Amino acid sequence: MFRIPKEEHSILVFGESQEEGLAAEDLKLLVWNVWKGKRGSPWARDFQGLREDRNLILLQEAVADERMSHVFQEASASHEWHMATSFSWRFSQHQTGVITGASAKPKNKKSLRGKERELFFLTPKVSLSTHYSLPGHENDLLAINTHVVNFTTTSSFIRFIEELVTLIESHQGPLILAGDFNTWNISRWQSLVAILDRMGLAHVDLGADPRSLKLDHVFVRGLRIRSAQVKSDIVTSDHFPLLVDLELSSK
Repeated sequence: MFRIPKEEHSILVFGESQEEGLAAEDLKLLVWNVWKGKRGSPWARDFQGLREDRNLILLQEAVADERMSHVFQEASASHEWHMATSFSWRFSQHQTGVITGASAKPKNKKSLRGKERELFFLTPKVSLSTHYSLPGHENDLLAINTHVVNFTTTSSFIRFIEELVTLIESHQGPLILAGDFNTWNISRWQSLVAILDRMGLAHVDLGADPRSLKLDHVFVRGLRIRSAQVKSDIVTSDHFPLLVDLELSSK
């Protein structure tokens, strides 16, 4: 029913940035589950408007079909994109996963396909870590883009989050962990916060938040939050985009 790509084919690249690093004093983040771009041209227009002033973009439910690939190719003039693929359906052959775009090239990247699987279809979910230089600063920025298993038990959810910890524990610099965490009950949410609190990550308060079900989150370490908002006026996905402006903490 589905195929999992070999490790050497699990990361797709769109574009190539000539910038060597991100501005530590002006990190403009976009986090969005784009729902496979199902709403076509209206979604593409919204995405173009959102990405223009963002230097770091973390998207979930990206799909490497002709339409969405074209969108990322068009966006490669300003961003370099790395897509970690989780699987492809046999009937479509198009790989799906998470994609991270930045105005700078990453120093390194790593995909992590979770061992836990969704119920019924048994499909995996994937995370992508990318390291970026911060010119004038000793430590790199680690950005982790994740889409956490949904239709599973809480214990399976916790095991998935614990796998993410392996990407975090050795990093000494500033860190962003964001994406769709599928925290649709209090048990999942409390487990997530407890695990990430042990790693020194703080949840970003998004202010006025109209979402009845809060699935998408941003966690940070070593960064100061300048502003954060849910863009509830953007309705071309079944998730609202999150916009967060950050800067390197002076602590």
